[in-house]
Amino acid sequence: MYPQAWGLIGVGVGIAGSLSGILLTSRLTRSWQRTQWISDNKKLEYRELLAALTKAQRLMSAAWSRSELPTVVSPKDIDAAIEARDDLWVMLEDRIFIAEVVKNKLFVREWERILHLFEARGNFIEFVDDCARLRESILNAALRDFGLHRLK
Repeated sequence: MYPQAWGLIGVGVGIAGSLSGILLTSRLTRSWQRTQWISDNKKLEYRELLAALTKAQRLMSAAWSRSELPTVVSPKDIDAAIEARDDLWVMLEDRIFIAEVVKNKLFVREWERILHLFEARGNFIEFVDDCARLRESILNAALRDFGLHRLK
């Protein structure tokens, strides 16, 4: 074989190796970006769910608690509470990336139970405690989903 042939073979192997490396790196990067994108969307959905629960709890407590303290509740406050309650319903049902967790953890059923008790009894403290337990369940599910543990 001629020395030039060996040189061409060496160049060819070098080019093939470089292209292989580029293709492998591209594939690994795309895979990592997809994983990161899913993780970011899960985090966003959990955050939105927790925010909706907090808002619904706050507005419903203000509008419908049957406390001994005299309170003045405007129709606007009641409308805002109803809207926040309904927004949480939608939020529990329209999750994409955490839909299985929401379904498996029975968050919808727990919210139904909380609403039923609050509407039947009007017990503000019980409602706040129940919402805190649901919030804790959602937070723990999120932490488990990301492989994290709750710090004590």
